Amino acid sequence: MPLSKGDRLGPYEILALVGRGGMGEVYRAHDNRLLRDVALKVASTQFDTRFEREARAIAQLNHPHICTLHDLGPDYLVMELVEGETLANRLKKGALPIEQAIRYGAQIADALAAAHARGITHRDLKPGNVMVTRTGIKVLDFGLAKMAGEETLTIANAVMGTPAYMAPEQREGKSCDARTDIYALGLILFEMVTGKRYSPSDLPATLVTLPERFSHVLEKALAPAPDLRWQTASDVRTELEWAAAQPARATSQVMESRKTLAWAIAATALAAALAGMFWVRRTAIAPLTARFTFQMPESTTQRRGTGETAVSPDGSRIAVVSEFEGGSAWLWIRNLDSEEMRKVEGSEGASGPFWSPDGQHLAFFADGKLKRAPADGGPLQNICNSAPGLGAAWSPSGDIVFNPTNRAPLMRVPAAGGAPAPLTRLNDALQENSHRWPSFLPDGRHFLFTARSSLRENTAVYIGSLDSKEVKRVLTEQSQAIYAAEYLLFGREGNLMAQRFDLDKLQVSGKPLPVAGNIDHAPTSANSFFTASVDGRVLAYHLASSTATQMMWFDRQGSVIERVGPVGGSMGSSLSPDGRKLVLTQADSNTGNRDLWMMELGSGTLTRFTSNPANDWQPVWSPDGEWIAFASDRTPQSSIWRKRVNGNSVEEMIVPPSASGGAFPKSWSPDGQTLAYVDKGDIWLAAIAASSKTKAWFTSDFLEASPQFSPDGKWVAYTSNETGAREVYVRALVGARAYRISVTGGDVTRWRANGKQINFMAADRRLMAVGITVGETVRVTTPKPLFLRCPSEYLDFSVSASGERFIMSCPTATSKRAVTVLLDWQSTVKFRQE
Repeated sequence: MPLSKGDRLGPYEILALVGRGGMGEVYRAHDNRLLRDVALKVASTQFDTRFEREARAIAQLNHPHICTLHDLGPDYLVMELVEGETLANRLKKGALPIEQAIRYGAQIADALAAAHARGITHRDLKPGNVMVTRTGIKVLDFGLAKMAGEETLTIANAVMGTPAYMAPEQREGKSCDARTDIYALGLILFEMVTGKRYSPSDLPATLVTLPERFSHVLEKALAPAPDLRWQTASDVRTELEWAAAQPARATSQVMESRKTLAWAIAATALAAALAGMFWVRRTAIAPLTARFTFQMPESTTQRRGTGETAVSPDGSRIAVVSEFEGGSAWLWIRNLDSEEMRKVEGSEGASGPFWSPDGQHLAFFADGKLKRAPADGGPLQNICNSAPGLGAAWSPSGDIVFNPTNRAPLMRVPAAGGAPAPLTRLNDALQENSHRWPSFLPDGRHFLFTARSSLRENTAVYIGSLDSKEVKRVLTEQSQAIYAAEYLLFGREGNLMAQRFDLDKLQVSGKPLPVAGNIDHAPTSANSFFTASVDGRVLAYHLASSTATQMMWFDRQGSVIERVGPVGGSMGSSLSPDGRKLVLTQADSNTGNRDLWMMELGSGTLTRFTSNPANDWQPVWSPDGEWIAFASDRTPQSSIWRKRVNGNSVEEMIVPPSASGGAFPKSWSPDGQTLAYVDKGDIWLAAIAASSKTKAWFTSDFLEASPQFSPDGKWVAYTSNETGAREVYVRALVGARAYRISVTGGDVTRWRANGKQINFMAADRRLMAVGITVGETVRVTTPKPLFLRCPSEYLDFSVSASGERFIMSCPTATSKRAVTVLLDWQSTVKFRQE
């Protein structure tokens, strides 16, 4: 029955009917809990599976140009109330100015790019589903959204959408993907600049009346075949931003000549059609850029990580880190004139490869050390001890500059080997917590690096020097930067950009221009996945992965028991003591900022737990389930905070950062009095009842991690690389002897609730189980493999109280990553500058 003013649905009071659509009525309502007006979208029937999937799809999207989903009821959705008018109503008044059409088009493309990155296609994009507000565009009604990898929501091959805004493949009932939305965006662009709906016969005459760059975007978006269109919405956004920068040609004489030319072309096209001839439109064509991709060796997968690909200085070879299906990572080299890839012997466990200036050696991190190897084969050499760092660079002077761990300034060490020395200093006033991703300029003395700050606006690219402690900011970006052939290359929100750089003045000039779109990037790490040769001849990058993840329950045989919660991107999780809730770390796809979210495992409902502008992550439950401890960048080096689970308690810092590193919580003692945490490779204890007084529990020259209290609180399982590889150990809370329980490597320890078993991840990513009896002596069984963990960047997992089920984040679909190689990209950039 229709609702009337004053009626209530839960806490929502109806104010007025806004409109009707295919789903049901839309009302303006007031949320009496949060005291705000919302849009209430009421279905005519109870929600079925299709609408539940729709809600999950929408709930993932947090973007300034996408309408936000606030809540879900049995037959209604609670949405952000968007004030303004639909684009359809606006277009009834006529066409938009070209500048406004480009701006709106870029905002729609930005919204689609965010949705497509989550594996979601809109499938009903039209002017009626686009709102024009004072702050820009809002895309509405993902009611026909389809999750990538799921079956059609109604009937197989069903035709869904609005006919006037369907792509050819959509009208034919074929499979839809991101390119389907791009076609619809092309239709909207056409309608915005002409004031009328698209007709193929109108396109030639329309194109010549538009700026050349914009007409190029429009023509390619409207290609009938999906393979001939723009392949990603982020590419469309980049091209529209490029079109917006085109100088206006606004003289009446030019416009008159264009109109005359339009009539002439239309007449010519008609005559050609009557004569059975073909008419071809010719415009200025950008220089062709050679582009190809290559896959990893058979049975391996390119690791999605920071700095895992490196082009040699002369551009002849590319080094990549790729993993076998069992999880063992190796370094591989491919010559660009060959299709074969060669494994670098002795490089097992490698990460972060980089080349010597002459291209004869490769250096990389592995086994707690920085190593080097002859590129053509030969014995390895240890340079120094180091955790897997965030970037390194080799100077012609024989020095290596590197980040030794994710919370540190840059260090300097001779390439021949030796003791590292500090090179840069963190700026506490800017809340910097690390310096990372160094790369040398041609003089071999100056280098670029990224200073990551707990404040996004202070994360920036600087120039440092081997001869001075002074640094100079050159870019404010969430990315690394490298110099190549007169340009600085850097990432910006999934686009690879190039900007001219003056080596004498050490500063950029002109506007940044796009080189490639839809590149993979990790805003939380301030890193975009690309690399280039010194002369800029060869550029390599990874396309953004659209594979989404979901929390999944597994049994001890590795079979999926249940999928819980929405499809998204978890960066770490922790199961509550009663097994009913999961606290997750998730990053905003635009800002990269990490926050904590609470999931009810029964319903899969997600609610935000923290919202500080700084990064919050690595959550740990208190044993009574009342508190969550977590790491946060609210201080320059990460500190540990806690917040009560129930109620709006004030978040309080319980462990301040140390002068040398950051604090990361790992385990709470069963009595709730002590928190075990890691700080710069050592294990510490904080006494919560004693105003969080801290003391070192286990320190060494090696890297310790993952401490976990036993259920009786008398023992701690942890990992250490004292043997050269990370292994799992058990030690009494009060005692000196360590008992090794892993055989061939291990990480991420978890005790079973009865204290008689420990689970951990082996080096090959197999989940292992070890029986353990503790007392005056410790007895352990031989580690038993349970199952191979699903591929994921984050190895964390939680164990049910029974020890029979394991929950972890896994991709909903798998796809092999490939390296894209781009040649002669400078000519395209220079063409765009003209």
